[in-house]
Amino acid sequence: MNNKLRCYAKKEDSDWVAVCIDLSLAAQAESPQLAKEKLESMITTYVNEALNEHKEYAAQLLSRKAPFSQQLTYYKALAFCFIAEMLHRTESNESRVFIESYPVVHA
Repeated sequence: MNNKLRCYAKKEDSDWVAVCIDLSLAAQAESPQLAKEKLESMITTYVNEALNEHKEYAAQLLSRKAPFSQQLTYYKALAFCFIAEMLHRTESNESRVFIESYPVVHA
């Protein structure tokens, strides 16, 4: 199992939505940092429950990919962030990309 989870945050109207495309989880908040923090918390809870409370379904639960449209959004944001970095812009006002590690789980 890959221990890295691909995630992005995207501005939608006045809020930010953070999405993990490897687990098909999403969180919404007023800022990209808050959306990311909420998503991190959701990931930790989800992985802990999959590995401890639903062991018989863990493989399925931990390989639940997001729809293709969300995966495409991730790769568009990744390309945009790469271009912004090459142009020496620190971050986008519309999207962000980040990698999360699987939380350490004690079974």
